[in-house]
Amino acid sequence: MANRSKSPAGKVSATTEFWHRIIITEAATLAELLTAFLFELDATGVEEHNADLIAYFPSRFSLPKLETQLNQRLELFKRELNLDLPLTVFCQRVAQENWQLNWMLHFKPIAIGERFLVTPSWEKVTPAPNQIVLTIDPEQAFGTGHHATTAMMLTALLQYWRPGQRVLDVGTGSGILAIAAARLGSDKIIAFDLDPVAVITAAQNAQRNDVAKQIQFYVGELSVLSPQKCSADLILANLSTGVLRSLLPRLRLYLRGLSSVVILSGILAEEREKLNAWLTDLRFTILAAKEQEEWLCLICTTAI
Repeated sequence: MANRSKSPAGKVSATTEFWHRIIITEAATLAELLTAFLFELDATGVEEHNADLIAYFPSRFSLPKLETQLNQRLELFKRELNLDLPLTVFCQRVAQENWQLNWMLHFKPIAIGERFLVTPSWEKVTPAPNQIVLTIDPEQAFGTGHHATTAMMLTALLQYWRPGQRVLDVGTGSGILAIAAARLGSDKIIAFDLDPVAVITAAQNAQRNDVAKQIQFYVGELSVLSPQKCSADLILANLSTGVLRSLLPRLRLYLRGLSSVVILSGILAEEREKLNAWLTDLRFTILAAKEQEEWLCLICTTAI
């Protein structure tokens, strides 16, 4: 979901010749819990095939470490939930071209709300009147609109976006949220991610959508950006709960004023009370909450 250098995206070059593909068999009963855990481990993509879960990780990850973490979590789930399931973890190496072919076969155009139509560049689409086309080739980055967290972020963006807002996209992934804000009319957008490959992909997608001049892309941590120079009226953060918890205290520093809005997702619905408590402690006010497929999206502002 969200995906270590401090240079602009245009100066970063990164490739991977293969991917780790991890298959967890007979995982349907724990699909939601395991999917959330896989994304916390920074899986680039997770898909369900029959009763199995299939996750992809870049080659830089330690395969033995991933396998150990998964087996430990599976045993924990089975003990806590008193489950007797034949869960097995298989690990494979997948060539880069096979990964690309896989997402090209599965990524089809999708309408999100009444305004957005997300499509890969190789598909021809005919938008409805007033529909905004977002041309996104995610490649190795997260964000096609097919996952509930991204879809909720886009619908919330439609509701809370206002002309003239400065936008900060935290963990930009494929760049889909920053590009959507630009297509709505924002011309002052900053987007960043830890993964240089994701930022390269996001910058390329911005060019595909003719909004490259409206978005500044960076590789690195939030601390790379100065709160004084990069404050925003609208902050977008589709990240795991653990990452959100670590970032929320600092995100306050990047809000321009009391009317600024933060849209958060990547949160399992069962973690709502935990997030509510953290946000209250940090003097955020929750304006609205959306829920889809066991995932939660929260729209917040600073305490009123």
